[in-house]
Amino acid sequence: MPKVVLARPLVAAGMKVLAAAKDVTVEVVEEVTPANILAALKDAEAIVFRPANYPFSDPELDASPKLKVVCRVGVGYDSIDVPALTRRGVQMATVGQANATTVAEHAVALMMGVGRKLVLFDRAMRDGSSYTVRFDELLLEFAGKTLVVVGFGRIGTRVVRRMMGWDMRIVVVDPLIDPARIRAAGAEPMELEAALNVADIVTLHCPLSDETRGLINERRLKSMKPSAILINTARGPIIDETALIQALKAKTIAAAGLDVTEIEPPEPGNELLTLPNVLLTPHNSAQSPECVDRMNVAAAENALQGMVGRVSADCLVNPEVFSR
Repeated sequence: MPKVVLARPLVAAGMKVLAAAKDVTVEVVEEVTPANILAALKDAEAIVFRPANYPFSDPELDASPKLKVVCRVGVGYDSIDVPALTRRGVQMATVGQANATTVAEHAVALMMGVGRKLVLFDRAMRDGSSYTVRFDELLLEFAGKTLVVVGFGRIGTRVVRRMMGWDMRIVVVDPLIDPARIRAAGAEPMELEAALNVADIVTLHCPLSDETRGLINERRLKSMKPSAILINTARGPIIDETALIQALKAKTIAAAGLDVTEIEPPEPGNELLTLPNVLLTPHNSAQSPECVDRMNVAAAENALQGMVGRVSADCLVNPEVFSR
C-alpha cells in the first residue's frame, strides 16, 4: 500500500484530503529528527515537510528507495537538494500559488508599518510620549515615490498589482522575465543596480539560490537613498545581514521590514532585535487561516498525485525529472 510520511501533521484540511484517499497509508513523524525521518522513509513513496529548513539529500534518498515525491508546505525548498532528487527520478513539489496572495499582502503591510512608523507611534501612545514624538518623527508619503519589486513571480506580480493604485512609480527587477511582460503589467523593467539608486522602497520576492544569496550586500546598500526602506518576505540570506545592521545603524538606509532573517529564529544577541528602525515579524507572512488551509491541501494533493504520476505544473520544481 502506498505510504505518505508527514514530517509533522498537516492541519485538518490537509489531513482530510489524505484521509479520503483510498488504499494510502499515512505515517506522521511528530518529532522531526534525522533518526525518525530515516526510519519512516524506508517504505515511503511520498514525504511532506512542514519544517521549512529540514535538509534532504543523498542520505535520505538512500534510505527511501521507493520515494517518488518530496513536498513542502510552502514555496521555499533551499534546504532540499533538488539536483539529487532529479538524479533519482524524485519530484520536488511546492504549494505553487497557494500562499502568494497572503505573502503579497504582508509585504504591503510591512511597507505601511515601516513607512508610517506604526510600532513607534503605538508605543509612544502607550507610554505617554506621543505628543513629543509626533512632530519629530515624520511619515513616508507613498504617492510620488518609487517602489522597486525584486522578483516578478507569483508574489512579486501580486505586489505590483496591489500597489498600482498608489500613484507610485513601480519598477521591477527580474532578468528572467520578458521586459514586455513587465511593461504590460504597468511597471518599468530595470536592472538591479540602477533600480536601487532610485528606490524609495525595495521589496524582495526572489527565491534563495547561489545567485541571490547576499544579493543585497554592503555595496548595494550604500547605493540606496538614505531615506529608502527595505522589505524582505522572501528568504533571510538574500540580504547580507551584517551589512544591513551596519547600514541601519549608520542610517545609510532609513529602515527595514523583515519577515525573515538569516537564522530563524534570530539569536538573542542579534542587533536587529534592538534597532528602532526595524519592524520584524516571525516568518509568518503566509499564516492566514485561508492560506494555511490552501497550503496544506496543496501539499496533500501533491503527495497523492506524485505517487501515481506527475504533480501539477504550478507546483513541480524539477520538470526535467520526466525527461531523464
